[in-house]
Amino acid sequence: MFAAAFACSTIFHYEHLKYLYGKCEQGIFVLFTPLTGEHTDRLKRHLQRNNVNFAHISDFMQSNQSADVLFSVYWQPSFILLGSEILHARVMYGYAKDQWNYANWNENYDVIFTYGPYATDKLKRFAPCIETGNPRAIINNLISDHSLNNVSQISSRIKLLYCPTYGNLSSIAEFDEIISDLVNYYSIAIKLHHLNDLNSHKNILRFHDKNVIDIYDESTNLFDLLPFFDLIISDHSGAIFDAMLLKKKILLIDSRSMKKKIDRELNWVDASLDIAIRRFIPHGASEDIAQMIPDVVHQPIRYSDEISKLFAGIGTDVAQTILDQTARKLQAFDRKNRQTELYERLMSFVHGDDRYIVICGAGNFGQSIFFKLRNETGRVAGFVDRDPQKSGTFIEQVPILSVDKLTKFTCERYKFIVATVEGSSSYTRLLNKAGFVLGQDFFCPF
Repeated sequence: MFAAAFACSTIFHYEHLKYLYGKCEQGIFVLFTPLTGEHTDRLKRHLQRNNVNFAHISDFMQSNQSADVLFSVYWQPSFILLGSEILHARVMYGYAKDQWNYANWNENYDVIFTYGPYATDKLKRFAPCIETGNPRAIINNLISDHSLNNVSQISSRIKLLYCPTYGNLSSIAEFDEIISDLVNYYSIAIKLHHLNDLNSHKNILRFHDKNVIDIYDESTNLFDLLPFFDLIISDHSGAIFDAMLLKKKILLIDSRSMKKKIDRELNWVDASLDIAIRRFIPHGASEDIAQMIPDVVHQPIRYSDEISKLFAGIGTDVAQTILDQTARKLQAFDRKNRQTELYERLMSFVHGDDRYIVICGAGNFGQSIFFKLRNETGRVAGFVDRDPQKSGTFIEQVPILSVDKLTKFTCERYKFIVATVEGSSSYTRLLNKAGFVLGQDFFCPF
């Protein structure tokens, strides 16, 4: 059996990958998070409660641990630092937000395990794809061993599960407006996206404080909730497609911010999937939802023919299929992943001379570079970062300086690694202006 590492930045990542991990004889979750902070601490507590083997990327590198494959749900530049001999496998984690799901970062993978034909068609131009299905799916529609039995006791009323997405696609502000009416007739629970913030939604908080509604965060697996509800209400969330896989009745909110876009693009041939599904899933403005619920609950679903286009592996052990296919991939793997050339160039730059190294960008990628180089060279002099809140702080006694300090360094003693994707061009301009030469005095991976 091969040694498997699982990239984990949020509790949701663990919940999505845990069934693969549970079948591995040699498995470890590697945390790609800030070294310290409440987010990292909360994730660690969740893993500890589940008796999971895990290590922060800093400790993983410090102890020279390795793996044959890294499973991840999306690409992070920090993965490069694990070297060229590890197979990078994406395990698809949702069908929402086409623009993100099928972006160019997929070309970094050696293999992508997709949900089904729709995703394969979108992703096959980036990397080899294998259709396996959703690894969190409940086999043969049996309730998970970790099902929330208390949910079934909510009441005898129709049970609604609201699953909002986040950001400008979300309908949560509008749901806050209508929930006062809905609680009079229905039992309601909310499954939050891990980026949702309820602080400004006073009605939802009020009813939760009074124990009128239940709220579940990312520590609850959606597949443990879905079997207990009669109707799933959502907007543009990936929860829509999880509900489809379990053949649940669904009602979608067309939020005010998205209404014009939905109306304009609904019948486009290339409409994004979260809009296109409104052709066969009931949807309406938030003020119409209350009137629509009784009809939707008592009507048969209309999307049965679409499920096979979206999902392979229905009724199979998807996690085991992914592991079996990975074993086959590893047998043919020449220990040179798609990042080999970039990794070798980075290491050549690092070891090309004995100058001290300054890392531009103190985020996860920059910190991962630091952990890697700390073990290999010990020549990291510091970080520079645009975030004023980071300026003057330290990462393991190494200072983070403000970006205006770049001019204090000389090319005779220092060289730079640009450790940010979004800020790459900005740092390149600053370094060029200060007289540093690309490839000679600074390295820019992107």
